[in-house]
Amino acid sequence: MYGIAWSPDGKHIISAENNSTVTLVDTFHDPDAPNKTYFGPSDTYLDHSGPVYDVTWSPDGTRVAWAGHDKIVVVISVYDGVPTYNRNSILTYGGHNAAVHAVAWSPDGTRIVSASSDGTIHIWNAQTGKTLLTKNQEGEILAVAWAPFPRGEHIASGGTHKAVHIWDTTDGHTINTYQKHTGTIFDLAWSSGSSPYIASASADGTVQVWDAYDKHADKKNILTYTGHRDAVHSVTWSPDETHIASGSTDGTVHIWGTEDPMKGSTTSLYQVGSAVNVVAWSPDGSYIASGSDNTIMNIWKAPKS
Repeated sequence: MYGIAWSPDGKHIISAENNSTVTLVDTFHDPDAPNKTYFGPSDTYLDHSGPVYDVTWSPDGTRVAWAGHDKIVVVISVYDGVPTYNRNSILTYGGHNAAVHAVAWSPDGTRIVSASSDGTIHIWNAQTGKTLLTKNQEGEILAVAWAPFPRGEHIASGGTHKAVHIWDTTDGHTINTYQKHTGTIFDLAWSSGSSPYIASASADGTVQVWDAYDKHADKKNILTYTGHRDAVHSVTWSPDETHIASGSTDGTVHIWGTEDPMKGSTTSLYQVGSAVNVVAWSPDGSYIASGSDNTIMNIWKAPKS
């Protein structure tokens, strides 16, 4: 399992699988046990001819996009949380020449950015599929993250070149470059509020948190988390930005603090038992989901701040 995304309302999870499928999972509450949440599979989709690497919901929760090894990005519409599986309503974007590893929506939901092993990043219209901008970077691009408001015209991207680039979506010019990692960049996550922080997960075994606009972040990043024993493949902020969850090839998910006095200290550790490829925090902060090489999704109660 390579990708997991919660719907903005937290009622659904969609996962990208190693075996070319995408699965939608419903979450629901028992009225007789309001503090308990249940998770159950809803639908499975077979739109790709190879592994699906990433999946994401539109900000308004009405559409889902996913990207795969077969070079395409698929967009489907969603009505009241139920995917409308009418092939006439599906948009397929085929602008890349190699596997597409990462995909993300713009904060206003009008555009999608996709990143590929072909060394290109494309921004395209989420309704028509028209390519609006193409940016070239060295190496394979494995991670891309669109900045939330108020910096919604900026994107962070990284991959095998080991550097993270912050750049402008209007013309593609680079705003800042972060080069403190010594291994491939597998994942990136912007903090969700007004603070301009990015967490980057790397094959060097670290997660590093830094200011996206500090030209000297390489020398004075905010913190470097070294709790994992192997490559870190995924990183996600808690909604209140006080903690980060990271998943690693070492088979664990770590929850750690980003504020004093817990700065960079592990607060919870989950033994998953198989290489963790993706972690995702629920929008209300109550749950964390992880996906592993064994194709199993694990969901558990997030620790209280």
